[in-house]
Amino acid sequence: MEIHMKMGSDGKRKTDVRVADQAGSLRQRFPLKLLVLAELAPRDEQSAPSTIDARRTRVDKETFGAVLQSFVGRVSLTVPNRLGSGPKEWPITLPIGSIKSFHPDAVVEAVPALRDLLEIRQQLVRLRNREISYENFRTELGRLQGGGNLLGRIQSALEAGPAQSSTQRTAPPPAPVRSSTPSGEKESALDSLFDMVEAPVADRSAPESATASTSRLDRFISEVISSGRPGTPADPRAVDAVMKELDEMLGAQLDAILHHPEFQRLEAVWRGVKFLVDRTDFREPIEIDLLHAPKEQLAEIFDRDVFQPESEGTAEAPVSVIIADYIFDRSPRDIELLQDLAEKAEQLQTPLVTAVGPAFLGLESIEELEPLDAAGNLFDQTEYVKWRSLRQGNASRWLAVLFNRFLLRLPYGPEQNRVKRFDFRESVRSDRSFLWGNPAWGLASLLTASFAKTGWCSEVTGARGGGMIEDLPLREVSRRNGEKGQLPLEAPISEAHRIDLAANGILALTCRLNADAVVIPSVPSAHQPERYPDPRETALSAARAAFPYQLVAGRLSQAIGRAAGEIGEGNSPSAIGKIFTKILTEALSVDPDAIEVQAKESEERPDRYDVFITFRPDHAGLSLSAPVGLSLSLRK
Repeated sequence: MEIHMKMGSDGKRKTDVRVADQAGSLRQRFPLKLLVLAELAPRDEQSAPSTIDARRTRVDKETFGAVLQSFVGRVSLTVPNRLGSGPKEWPITLPIGSIKSFHPDAVVEAVPALRDLLEIRQQLVRLRNREISYENFRTELGRLQGGGNLLGRIQSALEAGPAQSSTQRTAPPPAPVRSSTPSGEKESALDSLFDMVEAPVADRSAPESATASTSRLDRFISEVISSGRPGTPADPRAVDAVMKELDEMLGAQLDAILHHPEFQRLEAVWRGVKFLVDRTDFREPIEIDLLHAPKEQLAEIFDRDVFQPESEGTAEAPVSVIIADYIFDRSPRDIELLQDLAEKAEQLQTPLVTAVGPAFLGLESIEELEPLDAAGNLFDQTEYVKWRSLRQGNASRWLAVLFNRFLLRLPYGPEQNRVKRFDFRESVRSDRSFLWGNPAWGLASLLTASFAKTGWCSEVTGARGGGMIEDLPLREVSRRNGEKGQLPLEAPISEAHRIDLAANGILALTCRLNADAVVIPSVPSAHQPERYPDPRETALSAARAAFPYQLVAGRLSQAIGRAAGEIGEGNSPSAIGKIFTKILTEALSVDPDAIEVQAKESEERPDRYDVFITFRPDHAGLSLSAPVGLSLSLRK
């Protein structure tokens, strides 16, 4: 059938949309179905996209862990070696079975060398606390896997006790030869760490000579045993010094793993999914489906696994909103992809939410935005010809484009987000070290919250109207004027810049300094509103270009398409009006006076009725004032 959206008060400006007859019944509340598109699986070691089959997978609070494991399972990385003067790079494989797998404790347990280091640290704690003797300490070290020559050296040193002279300590024997497994991996921390460690320095990436590494090994041996002899208590100061060095070694290597681009990408996408799942009330009829789609394959996957199935109308319920976890730039390829997605979203009557990054504005980093006089002037450049063209088309009404990422978790450290088993302070020398979330996740959480409260996704603006993303992690920031404070966003954006970006189809997340909540005053779509001679028509055009209007129009359109399938032939115009009103008020949980249905014989096709449906959001308790008008044709 064809459903026409009336965009003007005269009903002449409309969008023609073909909607397949939908399966199922509307005799119960119409559910909200979110489809999340993201690259959910790990890339291979050459950064090629995963080859897993694209499939929709339902996720909620109960199934999140199992779904994560099914998409990820494990990730193989080649990380910089921060433990010593051996190979510069170190291949590791980490099991990913839950969101906790991204935590430092889980990473340490998954890497044998780090696990052995942690075990040594734990035994040092016991030695310091006089829970074990030197002999017990030596025995516990001996239980570690492998170790060979170095383990024997430590044991000999422990047996020799403090009788070693300072001369002996400053002239250490040659570093032992490391034994290796057939795969090339070191057998244990005692081989892989103590014989090629770096002294803790300000820059953890700086290499150290083999001589310095050997000296540090000798210090490790001597400091632990020099404060006494077997059978006497350990000097806590000496043990604490060694533990501090162990923590430095663990921290240096953990930073290299946590900040590896692929590990960071995976953690961000799955913490984004969890952010949405945790903030969704699944007691309401809300469904969230995940679809793996690398950006390089997005056009193909979207057409095959989203557009075609949804057009056929074979699903139990159509997709209500699409959340696309990608960052687009202003390149012709990306703008063409956005155009394609918007056009297909329009045909499906399904709003789509995604994001752009600083490169979309021609910036190297988001901090470069603050000193600009007027962000809107950027869009006058020739690089935005395609973007301006996209905005003028009706398809852009169905597209919301966000900007400015938010913090998904705090950096690990003693004061906040503490790692309990050892002293770890995550290195965050630049903004790239933080774990950022796509701003689309923030808007998605408001959509589900609005639906749970009102039955509609449109109440997502204003501090009191559902437009507040609360309880976000905060980080320290310094503004150009010298003002310091805390912020949950990638960068502070002025109100003037926010307005300029909104006028050009971009929703920028903003918040006050020292506030843990983002307030969204308005949600523009990417569409450029039309201007008319009549100011009232221009104002109405602007209201209908807002994304909440499309959220209402999309849900109404899909509900009408489903309701039309339940109306058989042979009904009079008045009967059609009553049936439509009854079905829609039940499915959308609104009062009958919010819906007006008129049916009359078609002037062009005598065998059909033209049905005109007007929905008044303000009569349904919604904040939108502009009525939504749609029309369709039914057989008599």
